[in-house]
Amino acid sequence: MAKNFVRSVLYGGNEGVIRIKKTCFGGMRNDRGEYYSNVELDSLPYLRTHKPLVALPCALPSDVRAIRAYKDHLLLLNMESGYFGIYHLKDGEVTKTGTTVSTFAPDSDGNDYCSRLLMIDEQSAEIDSGCAHTKLLFFPSKQTACLSVTGAPTAFSALPASVPSFRHAAISSGRLYGSVGQQVYASGAGGCFDWSYDEQGQEPLPEHAWKGGSITDTDQNTAVTALIPYKNTVLVFRERAMQAITGNENPFVLKDLYKVGTKYGASVKEIGGILYFLDEKGAVCYNGSTIRRLPALPEGTVLNGAAGVLDGKYCFYGQNGARHYLYTYDPESDGYARCRCYKKVRELANCADKLYALMGEQGEKDCLYTIVEDRSSCYMEVELPLLADSLQRLSMKELTVRLYMKRGSSVRLSMKLSDEQGAVDQQFFDIFQSAADGEVVLRQRRRMKGAYGATLVLEATGDVTLMGYEVCFTPCRRGGG
Repeated sequence: MAKNFVRSVLYGGNEGVIRIKKTCFGGMRNDRGEYYSNVELDSLPYLRTHKPLVALPCALPSDVRAIRAYKDHLLLLNMESGYFGIYHLKDGEVTKTGTTVSTFAPDSDGNDYCSRLLMIDEQSAEIDSGCAHTKLLFFPSKQTACLSVTGAPTAFSALPASVPSFRHAAISSGRLYGSVGQQVYASGAGGCFDWSYDEQGQEPLPEHAWKGGSITDTDQNTAVTALIPYKNTVLVFRERAMQAITGNENPFVLKDLYKVGTKYGASVKEIGGILYFLDEKGAVCYNGSTIRRLPALPEGTVLNGAAGVLDGKYCFYGQNGARHYLYTYDPESDGYARCRCYKKVRELANCADKLYALMGEQGEKDCLYTIVEDRSSCYMEVELPLLADSLQRLSMKELTVRLYMKRGSSVRLSMKLSDEQGAVDQQFFDIFQSAADGEVVLRQRRRMKGAYGATLVLEATGDVTLMGYEVCFTPCRRGGG
């Protein structure tokens, strides 16, 4: 059995999952100098599909800084003359709420104060009676607002002076947890605005507020990047560390967990009891007991922390060169689907079973996109195993690809042929559209010019799964094509 003849670059699936169905390069067939390579993928659908993005036709306010979901409304925050204006999107219409939130100048890392907001929708949080249990908290500018039944923020006011100016915040078990730089806090048992601490020398009172450790043994002197309620505790993320706040009363305990963390607090998402996040190397998941790094992304991919949930899967943005993509991790195949984006994705937000993407560089005209439900697209390429130990030039004589396609799906095959210097010439075949669900075998008997390397490319619309392929190629005669 040949070893490592197939080097896959399955952007729509998992690297290294192709197996050889029978011996590669079985020798001459009928003494005509033909070589055969027959490859079949494992039973899982490693060619994943990804639903494409579609621009929303609604007009957006200028200089949108953040998008957040509240129930079936998408809130849009923009900067207007030093203030944050708040808009909400529902049924395709963007409406200004008529209110603004005072803010401060941009901070040292370029983020605007007030760009982070916390939704409180928990009755046990004991926020003030005038707003029942539906409220917005803006940090670190310490502003508060109620949300009306239509989703429009109203009744803005300043938070009590006793509430710290948190950079990150979370609600869990009726308490408000927050961080200022390296320090971690928890409000008292009385709710979000209860900040009565123990006096010096006093025996700790369980109902009091708490201020915890400022450093970690695994990541010295670094600020908190996210606070996430998870499985009856609150996780504290730093750039290179993960901690847990344990206990349910004062004094709490800050416990080191792993030397893995994130600088992208917005990338932390819980899906099906699994916590996903991005660090400087790629995507990571945590199941409450172990950390696992997800498959590597294509070399050169740069992340910015924009992440969301698509069809119950972790979805995040990455830029590779001048191209922009959404990657969606599929636990079944342990691989990624990929969707081409038109611009940089600054933020992703889930709202009313849809995923929204805010696109455009800061200062550009903002664009809001969403994922459509009725179509999908995918891209895959596989480097064909020619004579790996030879520099001989080969010519493809016949290609057979076996697919499973849903009705209405279409696929286009092409071959990337590289010369001795590595220059690539791509040759396309006809587009095939499936009239019914089922297996399809596509054969191309067009003889192609000689090449030192060949890559099979599939571009599909709809639901398409690659099952396997076979290629027949012959050595080129000296000086031949």
